[in-house]
Amino acid sequence: MSESTLTVATFNIHHGVGLDGRLDLARTARVIGGIGADVVFVQELDRYWKRSGDIDQPKKLAALLGAQYRFGATVIRGSQEYGTAIFTRFPITQNRHHLLPNNPGLEPRGLLDVTVRFTAHTHLRLLGTHLQADSAGDATALRQAQTTLISEELDRHPLPTIVGGDFNDVRGATALDVLNSRLTETYTGAKIRRTQAWTRQHSDGTLVDIDHIYVSHHFQIDESWTIPTDASDHRPFVARLTLA
Repeated sequence: MSESTLTVATFNIHHGVGLDGRLDLARTARVIGGIGADVVFVQELDRYWKRSGDIDQPKKLAALLGAQYRFGATVIRGSQEYGTAIFTRFPITQNRHHLLPNNPGLEPRGLLDVTVRFTAHTHLRLLGTHLQADSAGDATALRQAQTTLISEELDRHPLPTIVGGDFNDVRGATALDVLNSRLTETYTGAKIRRTQAWTRQHSDGTLVDIDHIYVSHHFQIDESWTIPTDASDHRPFVARLTLA
C-alpha cells in the first residue's frame, strides 16, 4: 500500500454493548483493531458512566488500539460525559469541537474537528459527528440544519477532508443533500466489497444504512465495505482511499 493510501472507518459502538446485551469494550477494540484502519470515527462513547463500568472509554480504547485520539463530549453531567471520538495513527496537530444546531430538551449533537499530519507536507482534516435521531418530531429538519453547519465548516479550512459518523439518515435522504453537493459519499463510485448495505440493526429487525463516510475532491475512493459483528447494534463501515 502506498503512502498516499489510507483506510478509514466509522463505528457507533453503543458504549461497548453488543447485540447480546453484554458490555465488552475489549471486544469492541478487537473489532476495530481487526479493520487495520488509519482513522476511525467512533460514536456513543462514555466517560465515567455507571452503565459502562465508570471508566474513561475513549482513553481505554485508545490504549487498546495503540492510537492517538481526541474526544468530543456532547452530554456532560458532572464528571460523566458522552460523545464521539476520532482515533488515528497519524500525529494530531489541531482539534476543535463544535456544537450543532438543536432544539432545547434534545440530546446535544456535535462536530469533532481534528487535523492530522498525513505526510511531511500534507495535513488532513477529519470531521466526526453523530446527527439527530428520529426520536424528535422534526428530526429531518434538525439534521438538515446540522449538515448545513458541517458544510459551512468545510470552507474554514480547505484541506483534504474526510467526514464520518452516524448520520441517522440513509443515503439519498434530503438532509444529506448539502453534503452530497460538496463531498462524495464513499459508497458512491467505489468498488463495493460489501454484500449487505446496512450498518444499523433496529430491535424490530429493520436494517438501515445510516453510517457514512464522505470525502473531498482530493481523494479517490478505491473500495468500501462493512464488517459483520455483533459487538454493537451498528456495523463498522470502512473505506479505502487514495489521496490524489
